[in-house]
Amino acid sequence: AEAELGMTACTANGLTSRDAELYQIEGYVRGNSAYSSVMKKGGTIASAVVSGGTGMAALDEERAPPRAVEPAEALGSGQLEPAWYEATEGTATVNLAPMQDGSVLYPDLVKIKVELTHGEVMGVEAFSYCSDHRKRTLPEARMSADSARTCVSSRLTVRSVRLAVIPKDGDEVFCYEAACTMRGLDYFVYVDAVTGCQVDVLRVIDGKTV
Repeated sequence: AEAELGMTACTANGLTSRDAELYQIEGYVRGNSAYSSVMKKGGTIASAVVSGGTGMAALDEERAPPRAVEPAEALGSGQLEPAWYEATEGTATVNLAPMQDGSVLYPDLVKIKVELTHGEVMGVEAFSYCSDHRKRTLPEARMSADSARTCVSSRLTVRSVRLAVIPKDGDEVFCYEAACTMRGLDYFVYVDAVTGCQVDVLRVIDGKTV
């Protein structure tokens, strides 16, 4: 920031697993006002908003997810994988998740807001990542990805299958995630990688899968 207007310690409530002490920072980026919450422990960016963006090159809607990866990782979030995005009123909010041993960790999402006209990063939201991200002890999958495909309804067209950790009823479940389509709509089907039971089915209402 060109000038820091103030920095105060505070507590962010309502996080997934615990509260976190943050520093709130206000300042400027290229003459635009900016606001950020920084983890007191570790210095990771928990959230940030820049009015007017940061001056990146222009991009179209489909290029927003990969473009969001670099600034997210630069903020200290490690290796991230785009999952889905929602484009509205000239901006795209890209949801990214960290990977562990080939599995997507959905409880630890990072969201990057990108302005599409000029490709500028407008905001970051990483409270879940800051609160919950850790190296997990994942169980051994007792079924293959091909077997998981057979658990998906034949009415759905399966585009891809991969391992994932998802939040469910206050806990986490190690699953196969089947990305599917039907009649032009996107679906995610989650199958427990240990028991083979179907855990959840989600339809993408707002946004697009990556």
